[in-house]
Amino acid sequence: MLDRIIDWAIHLLDALHRFIKAVEYVLVDLASAFTPWLAPVIPAYMVYVSMVGILSFPPWVASVGALVTEFLGLATVYTTLEFWQWNDEKRKSDSNAPFWVALVVGVFYVALVMTLNVMLDPSPWNRQGWLLRAAKAMLSLMSVVGGITIALRSQHRRRLREITETKAEARELRAQRQGQIERPKAPAARTVGAQARIADHLAIYPEHLGHPAEVARLLEMSEGTVKSAMSRLRGNGKDKNDKEKSNESLLPSKN
Repeated sequence: MLDRIIDWAIHLLDALHRFIKAVEYVLVDLASAFTPWLAPVIPAYMVYVSMVGILSFPPWVASVGALVTEFLGLATVYTTLEFWQWNDEKRKSDSNAPFWVALVVGVFYVALVMTLNVMLDPSPWNRQGWLLRAAKAMLSLMSVVGGITIALRSQHRRRLREITETKAEARELRAQRQGQIERPKAPAARTVGAQARIADHLAIYPEHLGHPAEVARLLEMSEGTVKSAMSRLRGNGKDKNDKEKSNESLLPSKN
């Protein structure tokens, strides 16, 4: 009886521990997802104060200017990291993304907020004034930190999704080779859906046909899935052309 109570208590504590860990993971993940989007609030307020108090802008213009400045900076940092990752992972035959253009725009954004929030500060240029300007400079860079965090989380989610899809394809191929499952006569529903999305994309952007990495990035799929779908699409097109040529050869000659 005592042993049963002890086992029950152990199972209860173990379940409680797993529950607490799950709640902790969810809360931390939610905070990590939403907090970077709040980072531009403080720099935007500082820009608003500078535009109203120093540049004498109307409040509504200063409000729009502050929001545009900070969220444009957030988007610029995110885009710069995306371009950098593309240039780092692309094939030699793929064209480069304009990373240096995005970087120059990011530098311009930093110079803009430093001018509005630090250089235009009316505080005296003494020790206290320098400390105040240093604090404002650090707070002005919060949008940069937020943009980097958002970009890193997005890239990590993409890597995890690609790893999951690659592992699933590898397991299916391994099972087929071992004879554990019958080789499907038609693509699975997921594969058909992915192939349809890729076919629709290529119908609109035919210049992407030889660039599976770019298609994978735009459609948020693994590059292996895109390459397989492109191979099937090319095969279907070749079979169709061969069939048409065969039908033409069976027609009676006009002569």
